Amino acid sequence: MNEAELMIYLLTRKNGNSIIGATEKELLNGLVLTDRNARYKLIQLLQELNTNLAILGLNVKYNSANGRWFIAFRDNVADIIEKKTFAMLSSTLAATLFTILLLSISTGGPVQKSEILEMRNRKRIDDHLRELRDLGYIIVKKSTVSLTPKIFYYINTDDIIKEIQNIDQNQAVKKLEPQKKSANKNDKISGKRKE
Repeated sequence: MNEAELMIYLLTRKNGNSIIGATEKELLNGLVLTDRNARYKLIQLLQELNTNLAILGLNVKYNSANGRWFIAFRDNVADIIEKKTFAMLSSTLAATLFTILLLSISTGGPVQKSEILEMRNRKRIDDHLRELRDLGYIIVKKSTVSLTPKIFYYINTDDIIKEIQNIDQNQAVKKLEPQKKSANKNDKISGKRKE
């Protein structure tokens, strides 16, 4: 097996229905890269593989939630797949999963069930949590819920965080706009003009 074949094998390993890929250590061991430049060589090999896979609509990605590299569809293809993935979930189930994701991002870890209930404005979410757990997206422990790395194969959290920041910035700008208008009214009343 050559380097490319071995890397593809390691990066496409599955656990059940989910691709788990390989950690940096697994890749280094599999490719027998042991010298002090091993990490640099690995990154070069991953970049070369990524370039070659681009022709097929694939690329090499890193799942920061579990520290694994894997092969995925390129973003434009991935958007379609992600939409289909969430289209398979009912709207209420997808909303619960998204709520858990947002709360996990904001707290940096497991989420209290009570927080999910409050944010979703629901009396019960046990059925949703059970379904999401059975699908492998979450782990439920007594009163806490945490995401599994599986969700990060389908969602780019960096994009979500950027969107949330854009929303926050847009709201901040809108809050400032009425103050600007009132300042302009005061200028007109006093007869002063801003230059």
